[in-house]
Amino acid sequence: MTQQPQARPTLLYQLYRGASGLLAGVALRSVAKKLRKHGVAEARIRERLGRASLPRPKGRLVWFHAASVGESLSVLTLIRRLAKPRRSWNS
Repeated sequence: MTQQPQARPTLLYQLYRGASGLLAGVALRSVAKKLRKHGVAEARIRERLGRASLPRPKGRLVWFHAASVGESLSVLTLIRRLAKPRRSWNS
């Protein structure tokens, strides 16, 4: 199977990427400022911006993302089932 040459990004795409990179810093500072105004602790602000406040624990890690209360509630059954020990999961 031969590979086709990759297409070059368009000028519009390159402009979008550049503007996004420049504006990301401004947006993050704006969000952090609003969170501070509402009394959110610095460690929590960094977490909300994607920076972990604790080191990752050893062993296997499963990450669940739920954007709403309904999604959070629906994933609880799955979390409970995965929390049960399984012989096949031994390290």
